[in-house]
Amino acid sequence: MALGRQTGNGLRHHLTRAVGVLSRGVGVSPWLVFEQFDRFWARSFKGGGVSVVKHGPKEAEIVYAKCALLQSPYFRSALRGVALGLLEIVTRRSFMSEVSFTATRHEARYRLSWV
Repeated sequence: MALGRQTGNGLRHHLTRAVGVLSRGVGVSPWLVFEQFDRFWARSFKGGGVSVVKHGPKEAEIVYAKCALLQSPYFRSALRGVALGLLEIVTRRSFMSEVSFTATRHEARYRLSWV
């Protein structure tokens, strides 16, 4: 997860550092970042996808699907780190835990909350 977080931090610095600093100051929510998750996925992987489901104002579920790499616990943990690294742009603190993994569908679900 630490390596994934470093990757997310690297993406943050290269793609959105200035926007993040400004957005945190004016109160932009993580929902703006979530709107870009599918673009980040498409640029990084062939096939599969990611979606974000809103469960509350500061709570969401991230679903990664149809990716054989999800069978690897290491890969799933790295994805958590990447997401947390990206969300540090617009949150003071984020929490993310794996809710479920379905090997037959190559699908992983994560619960996410932030302050």
